[in-house]
Amino acid sequence: MQSNNKDGAFKFLLGLGETLAERLPSPVVIKQQMLDLSQPGNSIHQIRENRFLYHFAIRHISAQMQTVTGIGQAEARKALLCEYHAKASDIASGNALRRSGYPFGKAVGLDVEQTMQGWTVENKSAYPFNQAYPDLGIRSPFPYKIVFDAKYFDNNSSASAEKALVEGVYEAAHYRSLPKVTSRSTSDPGWDYEFGCLLAYDASDAGVLETAWTSVRKKSAFWEGGNIFVMIIRGRG
Repeated sequence: MQSNNKDGAFKFLLGLGETLAERLPSPVVIKQQMLDLSQPGNSIHQIRENRFLYHFAIRHISAQMQTVTGIGQAEARKALLCEYHAKASDIASGNALRRSGYPFGKAVGLDVEQTMQGWTVENKSAYPFNQAYPDLGIRSPFPYKIVFDAKYFDNNSSASAEKALVEGVYEAAHYRSLPKVTSRSTSDPGWDYEFGCLLAYDASDAGVLETAWTSVRKKSAFWEGGNIFVMIIRGRG
């Protein structure tokens, strides 16, 4: 059953990547559209990953979910969680946040001193320590429980691409590894994900993020070993 579930999740994510590549604008077009959206008054989203996710990707994700047997519009809406769900209430039902804290955060490369400082300083925040706020989550009644880290990359530097790839995969793996938290109410999403996905649009001129991923030779450590799917998209629409 676990193998079949993992095979099904892989097939879904593979199909989602193909759909997004086919339907999203080309790198040249999306860069201009993203620039236009960054101008005052053109988008409620200040963070560019959110502009990419909500203006370009999220409705295609919802539609792709509905290609899975037993998943219609109502089921897809109940399963889909995102931070700005109130702005997409017809396709999403809540926030994907994790209620509990955790000893480690999503940042790559914190040293021992920084980690100890985080552990020992008084917590004056009303929120749990290292609370997780992923970009997107898909839960039951969808058959595959997947947490997403969404990125938009338009830098032409190969070094920047490698950094973005490592940080994106690390974040997706961090979210996927967090222990289950049982839901306490109908408004509490809980936390229970089997698979993680880095969903990244590569808008660089030469596709340097895609090249960075292509150069990785130990890909079996990602999906086979870690339940992490890397989806690098360059639109053709």
